[in-house]
Parts: sequence; structure tokens; C-alpha cells
Amino acid sequence: MNKILCVGFIFFSIFVFLSLSFAEPELHEQTQSLRSFLKEAQTVVSSDRDFSLISKETNEVSVTAILPDYPWIRVSDYRGFLTEKCVSCHRGISQIGKAHPLSFGCTVCHGGDGSSDSKEAAHLTLIYDPEAKTGKRNPSSFNV
Repeated sequence: MNKILCVGFIFFSIFVFLSLSFAEPELHEQTQSLRSFLKEAQTVVSSDRDFSLISKETNEVSVTAILPDYPWIRVSDYRGFLTEKCVSCHRGISQIGKAHPLSFGCTVCHGGDGSSDSKEAAHLTLIYDPEAKTGKRNPSSFNV
């Protein structure tokens, strides 16, 4: 019984290998896009600090992160900002750690308007946490 199972597995493996080897070019394109997507996901999850996400010219953060457990979900879809201008005023903010990557942006957790150039408009919808007892609209300190 085990010999039959092993032989069947070998034939199945050969079949899969040959199917992928002689697959049509469009399948190769699909697998290539999947590979590039997985490579991007690994970049987001990696512990390396990537400070190149802050554009030097415009002082914006690119919101490029995806959720590690759900790679089909982009963080930018939650608030609708592909870039955020928070760092144009809040200079000195960098990646705090693995749990707080810069590629997630600011507004997905802290609220506010990441595309605003006005301080009042940007801070108008900040998230308020009364348990933080900061007396501010946000549990975090923006004094950097």
C-alpha cells in the first residue's frame, strides 16, 4: 500500500512539474506577478527600517503596507490615503519599531486628515482616547 502511495506521489509531482514547465506564457505572467507581490509583502514584514519611505522633497509618507496575516488587504484602503503629509510638520517621527512601521502611515491608527496642508484641518478628526488622560485628541504625543 505504501509503495503505491509513494509511486502515485512521484507521478503527481512529475505531472505538476511538467505542467508548470510547459504552461502557457500568461500563466508565467500570473506567477511572476504573484512572486513580486509576495516579495513586496516580505519587505513590509521585514524588521529592516526603511526610512526611504519619507520623501525628502515633499515630506510625505508612502502608505504601502499590507496586513501580514491578510496580504490581500492594503492599509491605504482603510483611510484612502496613498501618501500622508503628517511628517511635514511632525518632523523627527521615524519608525518606532516592528509593531509601528512607518509604511502604515499615521491616520489609520491616529485619525486626522493625512492629505491636509492646514494644521486645523489635519487635526480636526484625530482619535480621542479618554483613558489616555492626555487631554488631547490623540493618545500619542506629537512633541518630537
